[in-house]
Amino acid sequence: GSIAQRDTRGREMAEVNTLIFDIDDTLYPVSSGFSDHRNGEIISSFMVECLGFSSHEEAMVVRDEFFGRYHSSLKGLTMLEAEGRLPKEFVKEELGQFWADRCEFAKYLKKNPALVEMMRTLDAAGLTLVVFSNAPRLYALAVLEFLDLRELF
Repeated sequence: GSIAQRDTRGREMAEVNTLIFDIDDTLYPVSSGFSDHRNGEIISSFMVECLGFSSHEEAMVVRDEFFGRYHSSLKGLTMLEAEGRLPKEFVKEELGQFWADRCEFAKYLKKNPALVEMMRTLDAAGLTLVVFSNAPRLYALAVLEFLDLRELF
């Protein structure tokens, strides 16, 4: 038989075989300003250009309302559409593509070779690495690609 690992209080610990990471403000620091960039100027541009809001100011008033309620642009826009409060139809894949195309990854995010090496070490040790985001898939993949992490998830 095997000997169970114990914590500092003598309790048996479960074996860990999977690590789950959130993307935004976890795989890169919140201090980078990238989330503020994405959830500020970029989301307001999306709302004006793709959803028909008349100005960035109007878009930000609505964005601040739904972000305060849902803490997610995707969820907020989905709910506003369900309530009939958007000038044009919201297609979530368009938001993912817009963010992937318009976010200034290189301006706000720094490559982190130590993070990449740590993730490779965890992967090589046989751990299953999982990433999640409440943001659209195309955007999430673009972030992972920029951070040189896509191949690991």
